[in-house]
Amino acid sequence: MKLRSSRGRALLGLVVAAIVVACGSEEEEKREAAAKAEAEAKEAFLSDYCEIISECCNRVLTLPKDDPTCKQRVVRLDPYMVDDAQARTDCLAQLRRVTALSDFCTDFGNLDVPACPDARRKALGAPAAGAKKPGDACAADVECAPSFEGVVACKGVCQVTKRGGEGDGPCVATVDGDVETRLDGEASGAEAFVCFLRDELVCDPAEKKCIKPIEIGGACSDSGACVRTAFCDASTAKCATRKASGNSCKEGECQGDCVDGFCTAPVAEGGSCPDDAVCADGLACAAGKCTKPPANVRLEAVCVEKS
Repeated sequence: MKLRSSRGRALLGLVVAAIVVACGSEEEEKREAAAKAEAEAKEAFLSDYCEIISECCNRVLTLPKDDPTCKQRVVRLDPYMVDDAQARTDCLAQLRRVTALSDFCTDFGNLDVPACPDARRKALGAPAAGAKKPGDACAADVECAPSFEGVVACKGVCQVTKRGGEGDGPCVATVDGDVETRLDGEASGAEAFVCFLRDELVCDPAEKKCIKPIEIGGACSDSGACVRTAFCDASTAKCATRKASGNSCKEGECQGDCVDGFCTAPVAEGGSCPDDAVCADGLACAAGKCTKPPANVRLEAVCVEKS
């Protein structure tokens, strides 16, 4: 009886071992199948994304349309986004909503595609990014989890900056094409907003909300809230037409700069400037000089490998 019992136990052990091996093998097959499916999904996303963007790279930046390095470049640009299945789905959905626009390529940086590849997300250290959510206390950007609703940075708390609609605040900047004019100081809280001139909005420095630019004659408290051709006249608290060269002035009242109490002509390319307002149309103040804004910076980021 003991012999039979011993053999029975041995047989049972073999059966259990076989079941364990089979289960382990089945789990391994599931993992391999899932990994394969994920790799195929990433490849499909990269193919679709590069097909859409390469058209713009060719049309706007005159780069080869059939770029063999596009997929690898996009992965390096924003690995966190490429690894997220929902972000891939959202990105393509966002792109397909705007590809029919006539200025899709030329105004790429003004389009609302926050889920798509963005070099600013990589600065958080993705894919090994922190886990803190918007509103959580932080000491450095890398503690914050990237977001597919906007750009995340540590401002005492993890803060996501989104595209603003009318009335949204606090706002931190106005975007005109590839030119971003930021307010002095930082906004606190879990969310901040950027106002886009494409949406006919500016960031009101006084209220720190996205508003429609105030037309000439409208009540104001800061020139940043007026249309570009106007300044906020302190004597009337209304937006007034910027003064031409030769007129007496105070700082910020001129089409160009105010020097020794008189307006000068708008500053040409290469000239010194304190801010965008004094530069001639089509120029922006960068590093103290009026310069042409870079040509489609955000499109270039996905089209060209940066060292």
